[in-house]
Amino acid sequence: MKVVVFTAAIGSQTDQIKPPTVVATDPDVHYVAFVSGEHKTPPAPWSECGIGRPLSSDGADPWAVCQARMIKHRPDLWLPGYDYSLWIDAAYRLDVSPLDLVAEMPADADICVLEHPDRS
Repeated sequence: MKVVVFTAAIGSQTDQIKPPTVVATDPDVHYVAFVSGEHKTPPAPWSECGIGRPLSSDGADPWAVCQARMIKHRPDLWLPGYDYSLWIDAAYRLDVSPLDLVAEMPADADICVLEHPDRS
């Protein structure tokens, strides 16, 4: 079973990517961070996937928001070949093994969303 955990830090208003506190040691579990030029290389175990972006003369960055959403909603386009893909927002840190999350997902679901701690 191939699993990818992925996140993005694109644009100037994005949080810095945090390393997970629990890292799966299975060789079929990968951690990928999509980052744009203004962000530093993410900490291990994240592998960097650089995303270029055009500069805006007025400081607005609608491209960054759109790009991050495209990656989040269609990981299969950028990360093909995985059985499971798990998105984590750059504002948060993963504190459990991704394999534990996959084990809790319903087997017949195409998409699964975890409850947000602060929003309904």
